[in-house]
This record gives sequence, structure tokens and C-alpha cells, in this order.
Amino acid sequence: MRADQASAYVESLLKRFVGSDRVAADHEGDYRVWFRNCLYFVRVIGHDRAVVQVFSVAVADVDVSPELLTELNILNADIQFARALHVGQQILIETDVLAEALDPASFETACGYVESVTLEMAPSLAARFGGRLTFANRLTLAETSALNGATG
Repeated sequence: MRADQASAYVESLLKRFVGSDRVAADHEGDYRVWFRNCLYFVRVIGHDRAVVQVFSVAVADVDVSPELLTELNILNADIQFARALHVGQQILIETDVLAEALDPASFETACGYVESVTLEMAPSLAARFGGRLTFANRLTLAETSALNGATG
């Protein structure tokens, strides 16, 4: 699937998830999506074989250091179906889905991977390396974890 086709499909999928016809990419090509009371970003990358990335900003305003990069490398060795990386003063948690394989269930699964890794790792990363938590802005991290535990 080409990127233009994938972008059109992602927009239609996001409209269903957020219940609004007003879904548009920002100037960087990212769609901001509130799902399960958390903010996700979704983007389409690639040209002829498009990939859909779902990611969160787990920790913002954090400086890169050799210690942080070592810790992210250790965490990435244990993470399944997602990865943690430092980009532009932010720690991102992201996962990829081939655009041609994306459907509502796989989108929800991708969000679930990003959410669980973020909620598990972000508080300790912020405590150890500084920065501020940004993922569960509408609920506290504890409330979000309790909500997720109650709903499966």
C-alpha cells in the first residue's frame, strides 16, 4: 500500500476511533489521537510500502546522556512489539504496523502495546533521568493503570 492510500485509510480509521470527522495531520504529518484517556501520535512513513507508527511521548524535556541511552538499550532488549528511544528531548515509545495489515483491531493492539510499555517505564525513567511525564494527561498514571486493569 502506498503512503497516500495509507494516509487516507488511517484518517478514516481514526475518525471512527475518535468519533469525529475532524481528524487531520499536523505540520509534521502526525495525527494526535486521544484513546483510553491517553494521547497517542500516529504517522504514516514510507512511500511504496507504507508503515503506520503509533507512539507516545513518555517523558518530555529530558536530556540525552550515555546513561539514558544505555538504559533505553537495556529496556529495548526486554520490550516486545515496541521500542523506546530518545528523540529531540523526548523519550518515545513506539510500534509499527504495515499499513496493509492495519485494521481496527491491530490499531487498538498497537495502542495497547504503546500504552502498557509507557505506563510501566515512564515513571522510573523520569525519576532517574529527569523530565516530565506526559502520557496520561487526562488521568494520573495510577488512575490510568487502575482503569486498564479493570477493563482488561
